[in-house]
Amino acid sequence: MKTGMLRNCLLAAACLTGLFAPGSLIRAEAEYHAYDELYPMHCAANQYEVASLNDSGGFDMVACTASWDSARSEISKLGDGGVIRH
Repeated sequence: MKTGMLRNCLLAAACLTGLFAPGSLIRAEAEYHAYDELYPMHCAANQYEVASLNDSGGFDMVACTASWDSARSEISKLGDGGVIRH
């Protein structure tokens, strides 16, 4: 019984030593981009942009509208590929 307990203690010590050994931890870094840097708006700040998604994952502007209702009217012409941004 003592042999099994000793083996478990040695195994636990080996695991902890390997876990905290220099160079064993993984470092990760992330690069931050503001949303407006990645997907800039093409309309004035008080307007709604109606856009379609392009093949490269960005937006192609279709129209700038002054109201939500007019943006909804424009997006209905695009089908499933349209978005409204504000």
